[in-house]
Amino acid sequence: YPVPPLGLRYLIGLAAVSLSVLGVVQAVRVPPVKEVEVRLANLPPEFDGYRIIQLTDLHLSRLFPQRWSEQVVAKANAQKADLIVITGDLMDGTLEDRKNDVEPLGELSAKDGVFVITGNHEYYYGHEGWMSRYQELGMTRLSNSHAQISRGNSKIVLAGITDSTSQRFGLPEPDLQRALAGAPAGAPVILLDHKPGGAPAAAKAGVDLQLSGHTHG
Repeated sequence: YPVPPLGLRYLIGLAAVSLSVLGVVQAVRVPPVKEVEVRLANLPPEFDGYRIIQLTDLHLSRLFPQRWSEQVVAKANAQKADLIVITGDLMDGTLEDRKNDVEPLGELSAKDGVFVITGNHEYYYGHEGWMSRYQELGMTRLSNSHAQISRGNSKIVLAGITDSTSQRFGLPEPDLQRALAGAPAGAPVILLDHKPGGAPAAAKAGVDLQLSGHTHG
């Protein structure tokens, strides 16, 4: 095989290092706010302009420590959204190791509350311990269950299912039918599911909007 000239090899090496540095910088920055307008055909007029913040895959760790999560929380709260949802993988590590890093999440605030589902990483580091800790921090846990949010006489349904990694640990598997049991007929359904792959099946089951993470963009 032909060997590139020395100068070209240096140039290729420099480009590789530069791209690596850029990738790290992009990864560790506090995420910018990305606004996405979603139109739901059956959304009641009372919910027109309803604002949801989705946080996902924070992976709080030595790379994303307490000072980073404090900045994420401050930026989220500054949006003054109606609802905050967190779609799993909040941390990487045990309760003891990540105690200080997750503490700022208790300051998240929205008119209709903060809701959380599990990702796959919660199972790796003690599922029940972490989900209980999230509840202690003021989050409402959705595990194959739903909540109803009202504006006047109108409602939307916010449902959440467990992550499929639960199967490896003998814990409740994702069950959309159970999550939607008892939901008011005709109300728009927003589903929190850590992995996006189930969206086509969820749509057939009556879900109007699915919010997921896992793929890191």
